[in-house]
Amino acid sequence: VAKGGSLGHDTATKSRSDIDLVLYSEDLPKTGHARWLPSIISALASLLKDAQKMLTKSEKPLPKLTLISTTQYSVQFTVGDLDVDLIPCYDWRNDYSSTNLYQTIKDERPMDYIWFLSAACEKESDFIRKQPI
Repeated sequence: VAKGGSLGHDTATKSRSDIDLVLYSEDLPKTGHARWLPSIISALASLLKDAQKMLTKSEKPLPKLTLISTTQYSVQFTVGDLDVDLIPCYDWRNDYSSTNLYQTIKDERPMDYIWFLSAACEKESDFIRKQPI
């Protein structure tokens, strides 16, 4: 799991913050997101809703998740005042190189580039942290 969003980039404000949790897995395909990602998103949302029901009955319940919804890219929910996007993504970190990822994206249709935004989440966070204030 990698962190993005304002908390992941260390740019959160006191009034509102969000976090993108990129759920990496080498078992997910590298491409063809429109075919496989909707079922993964739906399954994750169902798991969170079911787990929430079970956790409210347990001895030590976890914080309540609210507003569980989905987009074409993520499962969204709120924990307290924190907005969370859970984003499944192929784990590019082990075979990651900018050239490898760029070549894969280049071979995709421009309308599909959006699917790869989370692939470089850690590099994006590192880049933002290194910028002068």
